Order: sequence, then structure tokens, then C-alpha cells
Amino acid sequence: MKNRISLVVIGIIIISVIGLVYYGMTGVHGIGGATATENPTSAVPMNLIQQNTPQEKTPTPELLDKLRTLSFKNRFLFVHKWKFGPNPDEITLYAYAIKNESQIESLQGTRVQNYSIRIVRDTEFEKNQRNLTQKLTLLQQDPGYQIDHFYTVVDPFGNHPEDTIELWVVASTPENRKLDNTEMDGWKVRVYPMTPLPAESEKT
Repeated sequence: MKNRISLVVIGIIIISVIGLVYYGMTGVHGIGGATATENPTSAVPMNLIQQNTPQEKTPTPELLDKLRTLSFKNRFLFVHKWKFGPNPDEITLYAYAIKNESQIESLQGTRVQNYSIRIVRDTEFEKNQRNLTQKLTLLQQDPGYQIDHFYTVVDPFGNHPEDTIELWVVASTPENRKLDNTEMDGWKVRVYPMTPLPAESEKT
């Protein structure tokens, strides 16, 4: 009888030891009746993160001048905006009012300094500009604004940071004064009074 009891006790001890070894190897630990699996995360050194973060490029005055010259020499190339990329050695120009696709195609891959030029048609800008022109035409027909003519001005390579609407008015009115220095569809509105021509009697 004593031998049987001893065998049972030894069996229980062996099973307990095997269970402890198993749970220790699988990394599962009981905490307050719950189980949690250890999953340590690997820390990435901060200096490695900084090295892999792309640095924003700043265009040099020389680069801006060459891009401006490219657009000026090719009068069919109207550029709304530009950016570095998508490849490290590329510059993307967003063009609009394209009348001849073959002319644009002939400029694809042009080298400017160490960059290859990539030209993309900016259809969204073309649509927005058409809608804007329609709105301005309606304002021009309203005598309260006294608008003689208007321009939409973009200057992606110069000192014109904003897309600008220039309204040239025959006379200053409360309506057109309210438009000055406001925004219309994301464009900055500037109102300029026209200098009236001298009358014939004043010329003599």
C-alpha cells in the first residue's frame, strides 16, 4: 500500500515538473488568472531613423533660373507648380493649357543641372481655372465692379508665392474694394485701378 502511495506521489511530482518546464518554454505566464504572451519589440536607434528620413530639398536660385528659362524658351509650356521627384534625380513640372502633346513629349527627359525633367498635365488645375474664369467673366459683366480686364497669374519659379487674380478696374467702387486682398477658390485677389487716359482737351 505504501509503495502505491509513493508511486502516485512521484507521478504527480513528475507531471508538475513537466508542466512547469512546458509553460516556461512557451513563454506563457499566468497573471491573476489571465494569460499573456511575451512579445518583446525591437527598438530602432534614433540615429538610424534620422538617416532614413528623406531630407526636404531646397532649390537654389540657379536651379530656379534654369527652370524659368526652360519655360520661357518653350512658350507652349505653361507650368503651374513643380516639385522634386518622384525619383531622386527627377523634377516634375505640372503643366496646363497644353495644345500640342507632341511638343510636351519632346521636352520629357530634358536635363536641367543634375535633374531629368518629367512633365505631367495638371488636369485638375485646368478645370479649376476654367471655373474661375467663368466666375470672373460674370463679375466683369456686373457694372458695380467696373472690371475692365483680369489676369490669372502663376509664378512657380519666381517671387509670386500665391496664385493671384489681378482685377484691373476702370474706377474704384465699394464692390471691387471689398474684393481686394480676399480669396476666390484658393486664389489671392488683387484689385488695381486703371489710370485714365488724358482727355483730348488736356493734350493740347
